[in-house]
Amino acid sequence: MTTRNLNKTWRDIIFDQYSADLSANEPFPIRYLINAPEWKKDIFINVPKKISLEAYRSSVLAFCRTKYRDSDPIYEDENLSVRPRVSRHQAQAEEIDKYQHDLETKDNPTGFGVFYDRS
Repeated sequence: MTTRNLNKTWRDIIFDQYSADLSANEPFPIRYLINAPEWKKDIFINVPKKISLEAYRSSVLAFCRTKYRDSDPIYEDENLSVRPRVSRHQAQAEEIDKYQHDLETKDNPTGFGVFYDRS
């Protein structure tokens, strides 16, 4: 009887894919998009230049150790960079918030609310 464990983590998937991309001599930079349940987000992993599989594994594991308890999975080293994917709606909401904040600071340069002279 043969038993195979078909459950893979996102790290297993990107290690396998990077290995396949190295074998196929894919052009660099390479960017992977994958869901990372630790952060409940999709993340982009950017590999700017060709590196060995061992160096790639080491950088991914360093990212995981460094950012495991952090709520924001932003990471960069000499071999790769990681950023969360920002949805279009989230980007628009952030842009609106920034615009409203800019308007509030223009109307009230002190930033402490509106004060009226009661005399």
